Amino acid sequence: HEERRKKETPLITESLPISDYHEVMSSNEGYYEWMKQVNFFGMSLLKNVPTIDRQMVKVCEKIADPQPHAYRTVFDVVTVENACDAAYSDAELIFHMDQNYFESPPGIQVLFCLKFDYCVEGGESVLVDTYPVVEELRRKHPKQFEVLTHVPYFTHRSYGETLNDQFVESAEIFSSIHFV
Repeated sequence: HEERRKKETPLITESLPISDYHEVMSSNEGYYEWMKQVNFFGMSLLKNVPTIDRQMVKVCEKIADPQPHAYRTVFDVVTVENACDAAYSDAELIFHMDQNYFESPPGIQVLFCLKFDYCVEGGESVLVDTYPVVEELRRKHPKQFEVLTHVPYFTHRSYGETLNDQFVESAEIFSSIHFV
């Protein structure tokens, strides 16, 4: 049995752990290695997934039954004119956790890139190892950490007039907690 990595030190890597779709889908060993990556790193890049309909759902079903949410179980994220949701715009997004306004946000989120064009600028994903951030918050600001982890609060999805208005409700919660 492999130990999980220590959460107090940041995990910094220049490359994502990678698994191959065919190995994951055809062998217990390939699947196990992929799940070890997800467990240890919190992420993994699965290459060579066929871009045919519902193929990613089959991959997800290897882990558990995919759960429907606000947008359906499977949905396309594409840029649209006058988007009321940042996910459907070409705006750069700050670090965030998707759907944290739910009582039970997604435990595993799967993003499937169907098409990539080298001439397109932007669209990079930057992943953050939050464990050391939380540990630093706990160590440097124990009172605020206590509030954030023990005081219940209600959140909801905000549909504002502009994309920036969507983040107001969450920001107000944190602006009332002062860090020194």
